[in-house]
Amino acid sequence: MTIKNLISGEKIDLIFKAKFGAMPEKGYVPKIVYNIVIHNTNYIVGECDARIGNNENTYWGGNIGYFIKEEERGHGYAPEAVKLLLQVFKDNGISDVYITNDISNLSSKRVCEKVGAKFIGVRELPLDNEMRKSGETHVNIFLIKL
Repeated sequence: MTIKNLISGEKIDLIFKAKFGAMPEKGYVPKIVYNIVIHNTNYIVGECDARIGNNENTYWGGNIGYFIKEEERGHGYAPEAVKLLLQVFKDNGISDVYITNDISNLSSKRVCEKVGAKFIGVRELPLDNEMRKSGETHVNIFLIKL
């Protein structure tokens, strides 16, 4: 797995935080976690992760996760973080990158639209899916082809 310690953008930088190996028994692919920091500072505004690989879990849960602190939202940090993460997928030979979100999360849906992800549709989670067991019933599924 190829890991970059720093990925620089215009407004933000992604700084490597942690990596997690695959857990095939749970259907988890390897994951790389980055802090999202204001460019050329140490001020953390959020976190994102890249799940390296594709399987049923990444179809339903996505290859990319992101979170921006509530007080830092609205500055375009999440779309920029997603765009920067795409290099991680390219470096690791992943060409289909899924992003999913709860159907009520309009902000996350807008992030997907801003980065040019193709809307696959609203899908009902399988009954045995972990997210379904946590109370979610449907997700928006988006795809970025690299």
